[in-house]
Amino acid sequence: MKFYIALALALFGISQSPADDHAVVLVYHHVSEATPALTSVTPAAFDSHLDYLQEQGFTVLPLARIIDDLREGRELPQNTVAITFDDAYRSIFTEAFPRLRERGWPFTIFVSSEGVDRGYGDYLDWSQLRELADAGVELGNHSHTHAHLVRRLPDESETAWRQRVSADIDTAAQRLRAQTGSDSKLFAYPYGEYSQSLQAIVKEKGYFGIAQQSGALGSESDFLALPRFPMSRSYSDLQRFATSVNSRPLPVTSV
Repeated sequence: MKFYIALALALFGISQSPADDHAVVLVYHHVSEATPALTSVTPAAFDSHLDYLQEQGFTVLPLARIIDDLREGRELPQNTVAITFDDAYRSIFTEAFPRLRERGWPFTIFVSSEGVDRGYGDYLDWSQLRELADAGVELGNHSHTHAHLVRRLPDESETAWRQRVSADIDTAAQRLRAQTGSDSKLFAYPYGEYSQSLQAIVKEKGYFGIAQQSGALGSESDFLALPRFPMSRSYSDLQRFATSVNSRPLPVTSV
């Protein structure tokens, strides 16, 4: 089975056509100096990322459109990037949204609905998510509980596990639909964890599976385990960012 791994090419002196058959997806969580470094970038670092994309002529497109174009064999603009956020943290609304709106760039938020329902600290509320949806932000499914869905509970059967996970995903979809009208078919695995069994559930529900392993998207990517480059303080310096967004998919036919 073919799959893709990231192939980081030289950042300068590459002759490229005006259209491409690949794209890169970035995933952020917090944009803040006061949240855990493992899942955060500072506002200054985020600004530097956006400045780089604009200065280097990148095109920022909605993730759903990129997936549709790759599946249908349509060409993408040269140097296409999608920007995504996981978990629906408040700093997306206060820090990221104003910066992206100013540039007219789309983005996707993968929402864990239980955190919003219960008003967990640092989470957005439904009114803020509705405002984002009304502004054109895509709201994807990130499960209800944000549990380690690949893991069975003690003494849990395969059938019981499937029923629990299926209900978890369905609950998030129902809450998103009821509160925001979103009916996105993008599902981001909590913690980026997936297995063949979990992928099968996601496929049955008609979702595309979004993961967190680093790599670029291509037409022959696994659309149940699409890669994204995670951005955090440990991996947000501009050199690493440039390497990420200039990466290319490499098809591998045997290992």
